[in-house]
Amino acid sequence: MLEPPIRDPKFEALEAAIDELARDRLGGQTAGLGDRRRHIRRSIDRLEAEFADTLSRFAVAQEYLADNALSTVGWLRRECGLSGAAAVQREEIARQLPSLPATWAGFRRGDIGFQNAAVVARTAGSAGIEAIQRVDNILADSATRLRPEQMRIVAAHARHCVDPDGSLSDANANHERWRLHLSQTMDGLFVLDGVLDAEGGACLRTALEALMPPRRDSELTPARRRADALVELARRSLNSGELPTAHGVRPHLTVTAPMATLQRQPGSPGAELAWAGVIPAETARRLACDASVTRISVDAAGNPLDAGRSTRSVPPAIRRALILRDRGCQFVGCDRPADWTDAHHIKHWADGGATKLGNLVLLCRRHHRQVHEGGRPLRRGDDGTVESVPP
Repeated sequence: MLEPPIRDPKFEALEAAIDELARDRLGGQTAGLGDRRRHIRRSIDRLEAEFADTLSRFAVAQEYLADNALSTVGWLRRECGLSGAAAVQREEIARQLPSLPATWAGFRRGDIGFQNAAVVARTAGSAGIEAIQRVDNILADSATRLRPEQMRIVAAHARHCVDPDGSLSDANANHERWRLHLSQTMDGLFVLDGVLDAEGGACLRTALEALMPPRRDSELTPARRRADALVELARRSLNSGELPTAHGVRPHLTVTAPMATLQRQPGSPGAELAWAGVIPAETARRLACDASVTRISVDAAGNPLDAGRSTRSVPPAIRRALILRDRGCQFVGCDRPADWTDAHHIKHWADGGATKLGNLVLLCRRHHRQVHEGGRPLRRGDDGTVESVPP
């Protein structure tokens, strides 16, 4: 709990002004809300500058020791309710900006926003205040005009100009921080967490952007579209056949399922997906629609007796004919190209459906899942068109 500050007429007047703003709702009008927000934001930034000014003197005097805090950051976290990152950011601004006259003056006037001030302070902390003092005027001018993401680029250029060796050293250090964690939750979900440097991140981002459908063509969130693109990137890499083999076999998804499961017989167990665990029968049926199938005979105890040859559920020749006919996903309203699709058996081969053009249709990964796991089966009309059966 934050303790109330000691009463001070100046702050009482400030709080009274804020109370007045809160009471003034512009009579329900919206015409002036843009200007109102700009004035409020500028005032907040000026207050942040005053906060930084007092924090700078507070840190130099080590007044935090009087409150039994071990550091300025610790004091900010405890007494001001800031997160560690927010406290460090404000401490860095208070430590660096007073030595950059142009940027400091612009920040205190409200011409430079808090985020841009933080970018300059971080750059000074990395390159050294003396080096950044040489480009203070340039950074201050840029900070008054640019958005934070643009300001980061300008600051990086400035850093490289005054400290190229330091920029290279930071890049090398960032490269050594590469990591990727892939863990599975109790619910079967996979959680990704990692860090890439500029080159690695740009490489991944470029590949994902190429595979993400245009935003105007999708109601999915950007995060969901990126997830779809990442899985598609992995799927295409597996399908390319260019990955290193293990024991002479190229890597691929491996699903193990009894025929009873693929036929959805009552009481049948789930299927097993390597690296993931148990998956529903309908997911196994979807993956088996267009896959390489190996039939293995087992005895009553489950011990393998015989393994047949692996065969494609949809042979390459039929796949080529299917692409020539359908051109892409045939779900109503979808325009995903053939490279994004699986061959779907309208009547599954596990249920006796034939693997021939009349019983096959191309579906993109998303709509293929809707047909199987989403319970929206397809049927072919008398005119040859494919339609979705309502769930």
